[in-house]
Formats: sequence, structure tokens, C-alpha cells
Amino acid sequence: MTELSVPDGNDKTWVVTVTRDGTYADITNYKFLFTVKVNLGDTDTVAIISKDITNHTAPTQGITAITVTRADTQGKFGKYFYDLQWCDNTDKRKTLLETDTFTITRSVGDREC
Repeated sequence: MTELSVPDGNDKTWVVTVTRDGTYADITNYKFLFTVKVNLGDTDTVAIISKDITNHTAPTQGITAITVTRADTQGKFGKYFYDLQWCDNTDKRKTLLETDTFTITRSVGDREC
């Protein structure tokens, strides 16, 4: 279980490395599903953040990245639930990061860049 946090209105990227039996997994053609919800029972259609990740940083070395943008986090401070799943090239689904807390904290400054 891994708690994630990002300040309101900020961009943030988490790098994820997938291994199997101690070696890097080839994640070419895998889709990663990153979902953040207010309530666990909510459907994905009402998720506050929903990312389908198909372009990976180094797929043959099992490396991908989850990026949330300023637009994803702006004005949404609070505690939420998230998970990260992948679908392999045979449509098998696996949860990599099980349900845990995703917190969007208040930022002190709010001027535009």
C-alpha cells in the first residue's frame, strides 16, 4: 500500500517499475489504469482523475509513468481513494497498487506561472 500526495494545482509524475520474479517485465502493449475516486463505490465515470496509460517510459524494462496535471488537481483538495491496475496484451487485469489514500493538499501560493 502506498499513499500518494500532490499539492492543489500542481503537476506530478510517479515512475513505476514492474518486475516479475526479480526481473523487469516487458510491458509493451500494456495499458495502465490509474483511478482516483471520492468514494470506493463510485463508478469510473465519476472518478475525479482517470488515466489510461499506454505510452511507457521504457516498456522492455518495465518502466512507465503516471502523470497528474494541474488541471487534474486544481481546486480538488481533499482525501480520496486510488488504485493502479494494468491490462496485459491478453486483457488480463492485475492491481499493482491496491486501494489507498490519494491526497490533494492546499497550496500556499496561487499565482500563475
